[in-house]
This record gives sequence, C-alpha cells and structure tokens, in this order.
Amino acid sequence: MANVSMATVGVNSQRHIVPEDDINDYTKVRAVVPSSHTAHLSVDDDTLTETQRKLLRRDTLNRMLKNRPHVEELVQRNIIPNQSEEERQNCLRKVEVDLQRRLSMRPSVEELRQKNILPDADRDTKRESIIDNLTVKLSRRPTVRELRGRNILQFQDLVEVLDVDSWDRQTDKPWTRLTAEDKARIRQELNEYKSTEMEVHEESRHRTRFHRP
Repeated sequence: MANVSMATVGVNSQRHIVPEDDINDYTKVRAVVPSSHTAHLSVDDDTLTETQRKLLRRDTLNRMLKNRPHVEELVQRNIIPNQSEEERQNCLRKVEVDLQRRLSMRPSVEELRQKNILPDADRDTKRESIIDNLTVKLSRRPTVRELRGRNILQFQDLVEVLDVDSWDRQTDKPWTRLTAEDKARIRQELNEYKSTEMEVHEESRHRTRFHRP
C-alpha cells in the first residue's frame, strides 16, 4: 500500500485528517478566493477540482452554520414557540377540537350537489344526452319554405317607406330656469309647511331640517 502524507486541519474547533494533496487544493481555493468572498465562487466552476469543490462546500456550510441565529433570537422572532411541553399539548388539543367542530359543520355531498357546488356524478352523461336531443331537434326543424307554406313565416314583397316629422326628443328641464327669487320662495314655502302643516312627533320635532332662506 502506498504511503500517503497526512495532515490535520482545524475547522470550527474540530480536527479533520486531510491528505497532503487535499491541503494543497484547499490552499489553492484560499488563494483563488478569500474566505470573505467564497460565496461568489460556484462549485460548478470548471477550474476547480473535485477536492476543491468539496472543500468549498465545506467552507460554505461552516460559514452558514456560524451565521445562523441563536435559539434566543429565534424565540424572540416567534420562529420557535416559547412554551412548555404542557402548553404545547394544550394548544394542539385546542386546535384539534376546533378542527373537529369545523369538520362536523361542513355540508354533506348531497347538499353541495343541490347547491350546484359539487357536480353530479352523471353530469357528462346528461350533457351528452342534451347535445344529442338538441342535434336531433335541429335536424328536424322545418325550412323557410315550409314555414311560409304554413303561414308561420311571412315576408312582404313590397316595402313602403314614408316620411315622418322630426321630433325633438330632448326632455324639458324647468329647474334650470329658476331664478334666485324663485328658489328662495320655494324654500320659504317648504319651511312654512314643515313648521305648521307637517305632522311631526313632539320628541322628533327638533330633528326637522329647515332650509336656509
């Protein structure tokens, strides 16, 4: 068996035995890309060997593990629930009860079909039957000559065109011709009617709206 020179490399306070050739490849990766810029180097780069790709993936994984948030930070961000096992079980039981209640209230299949939400099982068969019946009826419909012979469809041989008078179809808008005096007089009449003639409950009289003179 050939002798292989071995060396140890420290990664995150752990010691890994790496062959000497791998150490040289790791040095090449460090020489090509610094540690702070390793994220910009892809493992699919054709200039890297297989060992360099492995070391690059290992370096990327170590950097991601180093930058991952702590448990306290995850709890503060509500990513990890801060509750005991008993509280978690109670929460799960509450969700289970609520889900069972909702499932018991959902409509049945027959109700959904009656509301035309769920199609019938034989919907395609009914559609094909309707298409066949319609095709048969259309094939049996009478022609124009038959309808004219039965006096159902009639056409006039002569068309008469007459002249008619021109009519102004615009509506009259008399309120646009009211003057300021006319509007004031109308408001006064409305106020007098509301104050003297209109029947209003005594407790609601203060809600009567009068127009400004």
